Amino acid sequence: MTNDLAHDSFDPARQFAVAGLVPAHAEDLTRLLKLLCFGSQFQILLAEINHGDYRADLVSRIDQFIATRGLTVGHLQLDGSRYPDMGALEQALIGMAQSCNLIHIEGGEFWFDVPRLEKLNIRREAIAQAAPVRLLFWLNTEPIRLLIQHAPDFWAWRSGVYSFLTAAKPVFIAGREFSPRRDNRRLDERRSRLRVLQDSLARMSDRDGELKFSVLDEIAELLCDFGRLQEALQLRTTKQLPIALDKADQNQIARVYADISYILRLSGDLAQAIDVLRDKVLPIYQKIGSHWAVAYIQGVIAARLIDREEYDEALVILQGSVLPVFEACDDKREMAIALRRIAVIHIRRGDYARAMRILQTRVLPVLLELDDRWAIATTKRRIGQILHLRAEYQEALRVLEQEVLPIYVELGIEYEVAITQHARARCLIGLQKFPEARSLLETSVIPSYQQSHMTIQLEQAQHDLAAVRRWLDQDRG
Repeated sequence: MTNDLAHDSFDPARQFAVAGLVPAHAEDLTRLLKLLCFGSQFQILLAEINHGDYRADLVSRIDQFIATRGLTVGHLQLDGSRYPDMGALEQALIGMAQSCNLIHIEGGEFWFDVPRLEKLNIRREAIAQAAPVRLLFWLNTEPIRLLIQHAPDFWAWRSGVYSFLTAAKPVFIAGREFSPRRDNRRLDERRSRLRVLQDSLARMSDRDGELKFSVLDEIAELLCDFGRLQEALQLRTTKQLPIALDKADQNQIARVYADISYILRLSGDLAQAIDVLRDKVLPIYQKIGSHWAVAYIQGVIAARLIDREEYDEALVILQGSVLPVFEACDDKREMAIALRRIAVIHIRRGDYARAMRILQTRVLPVLLELDDRWAIATTKRRIGQILHLRAEYQEALRVLEQEVLPIYVELGIEYEVAITQHARARCLIGLQKFPEARSLLETSVIPSYQQSHMTIQLEQAQHDLAAVRRWLDQDRG
């Protein structure tokens, strides 16, 4: 059989590798697999990706397929401490080429800067001669743009570019606010998982750095879900952050600081939450030169400014620095989130009609299309807030009880449940159902806020409870 016939014939292994992918991605992966099998020995291949879990799945599919062809695969994770310059990377590729036919190169979104790309451009011929294998670079959009600009000759040598972009946010932005997980485990299963992880952590030593980092990450996320914010904050700052700093891994450092800022926000320390984003996280992405990441962090900073009632500065950031970038990237989800934050500003300023129009016509339809349940619930809670402010208490209560609370309960995010229950209590107060409101505040809302150390929310709930008790006392009098 000729190569052409083999190239076009039905291949069960290849069909298995692309099974379940969306059509566009299945088509690109099929082209990539064919080129790996039938292309030249030396190839420069670029895979455009913006989701870490999806990248891991695609790498696994490729590796399983390559194994059926008797080829060997290597994996190279770019790390500044291990590969301080292009010379170190070049030597690593030469060494791996002795035993590998294909090398996956990951982590380039943080490693490749302009000087390294320019050096890559110069050293391309030497690399091709000394490491004549298939080099598959996994990159997001921004590094590819920089590569085209600063390594044009290397770009010209490419054998193919394959797009596996998804609607999810790029993996390099981390933290629950930055990259919400879809955890479908029941609450009791996640509590059991937390105990298992804590037992495993107790048996680990400092030599288990990478594994320890991942375990600490999952423990902290679960603690946040359960409202144990101070424990999560201590874990991030005293256990996880030192690991990232010791490795000088900019990706991990930004991730941990982003998570720390998120916990500070939940705990009510808004000023410090903003400081961490501005002083620790934002400079990393500015140095990398990722416009998307910078815009994303700016959007979160704007959200915290809204929490602090600094509406003018927040609006300038959202309209001038955030929305234009996401519109240029055609990132529908992040455009919707930015618009939702603008709607919140209108709510705070009393322009309820404008806010409702933005949420119902420009935000919610996008999130429903993306099936982002957490974001859907948060948006509908904002709609419930507007209804409450309009004194439409019964409809607000219906939205909270039927369209918001069930999602948070199912996701097991206890602090979001507490905030939604507080909103329900306020609707009950508006309906003058004071006994029900008091019961909800005393038995559910306040204990949850106390456990989570959500001080600002706790003060508000205690103020509401005091008002309810006064009304009940007046009724009895």
